[in-house]
Amino acid sequence: MIIKVAGLPGVKTQQTIMNTEEAVSSVRATAEVEWINDVHEIMQMGAIRTPSLFINDELKTSGRIPSVHEVKTWITEARRN
Repeated sequence: MIIKVAGLPGVKTQQTIMNTEEAVSSVRATAEVEWINDVHEIMQMGAIRTPSLFINDELKTSGRIPSVHEVKTWITEARRN
């Protein structure tokens, strides 16, 4: 599973990374959380607002901090597919 957080350095991005890492640990998923902070790469990914969260290259949320519960749900859904 590939999980990417796209966003520039800041509180919202860091909180998104922390919530995502906590969710990964909680559901014992085999995944790395990658932080994308290059503006050009963020634009190529299609992230219009940041922070944005992608699981297996699918945009899950953009422009807000997802809760740990939300991320756990998305990880569980991605495992089924």
